[in-house]
Amino acid sequence: MKCISRQFLDTVAQFNKYDKQARTFGTDHELFLSEIHLIEWIGKRNGGYITEIAKEMNITKGAVSKTVKKLQEKGYVLKTNDSSNKLKVLLQLTEKGNVAFNEHRNYHVHLDQLVEDSLKNCSDKELSMIYSFLCAMEDKCK
Repeated sequence: MKCISRQFLDTVAQFNKYDKQARTFGTDHELFLSEIHLIEWIGKRNGGYITEIAKEMNITKGAVSKTVKKLQEKGYVLKTNDSSNKLKVLLQLTEKGNVAFNEHRNYHVHLDQLVEDSLKNCSDKELSMIYSFLCAMEDKCK
């Protein structure tokens, strides 16, 4: 059991190191996790407001505003006044933001392929056990 525990922790640490690397996602700037996740949120919904983003992502409006400002300066996000409510500011992706959004989706396809390649020799029973283990670990870490 200790070997499995240690290997699991080492694997999680290695994956975190891999996943947390800033990437360009097909653009001219490196984007950090908080930035690409905000781009992903806006891209999936074809726009949004700071308040709803903060609520759904469970972060402060200040954190969203700060990240939006960075993304706006880099040319990924555009702020426009909502035509139905002039007090609200609608966030939308620019063309560059859409490139990053689509490349981020491709990144997830790549990760899915890594998992599939790593598990290709497992039986359905083994896959079920791995899935159950991961779900149990997630539940215990909440």
